[in-house]
Amino acid sequence: MDGMTVHGERGRPKFEDEKRNVEKVLGCFPLDGSEITYKELKQKAKECGVSPRSLDRHLDRLEERGVIERRVDTTRWPPKVSYSITMPAEFEPILRRLPLEFFDVRKWANRLAGMKDDRARKITLGLLLEFWLRLLEAEVACAWGSMLKVREPERVKAALDRLCTYYIEPMIKNLGLLSWGYRKEADEVLTPILKRCLEHVDELRGQFLAAARLFERSSEQRPPLRGGGDKP
Repeated sequence: MDGMTVHGERGRPKFEDEKRNVEKVLGCFPLDGSEITYKELKQKAKECGVSPRSLDRHLDRLEERGVIERRVDTTRWPPKVSYSITMPAEFEPILRRLPLEFFDVRKWANRLAGMKDDRARKITLGLLLEFWLRLLEAEVACAWGSMLKVREPERVKAALDRLCTYYIEPMIKNLGLLSWGYRKEADEVLTPILKRCLEHVDELRGQFLAAARLFERSSEQRPPLRGGGDKP
């Protein structure tokens, strides 16, 4: 049995168990884009319950899908193999504004844990959660926008699956765990964040309803089609 993988009746890993193993492997990477050697990955994966065989399989698949990059330094012996997380080209508009370290929730969580002042930690947590909420919105918009240039439906679906599975979904999960880790502070800071979000929803709802009424009136004034509908 490969690490924590549970096999189904036909000997193939169940989807959810495979997904957890992928999350464990990605969790071994520095999310700021810095490199990690295969030796370090192997040790971290072992600590997470992922066997070398499972690790190699997931590394190959992640590299094929463009989620990670593999580099081999042949100037030394034995050659040094390193990996790093790649940021999708779809997020280029964001990357022009933010360095990769802003995407690393764990790094900021560690900084938060080092704060001794309760008030400073609460203020910082609120800013971080709202920042990542906006970052998630930007990622979703970038993902949607980049898909408009792709004509093949299957390629669109595959690209969206990759972005959601390896980037957007993990960030949502990490932010949830971060909030849970600071439940007392998060309960206070999330209330105003939610209030601002709902105010924005109310504003958009009013605009949407106004547009819907405008559409209804224009439909009522439009003359009925005759014959085949080509001419009024």
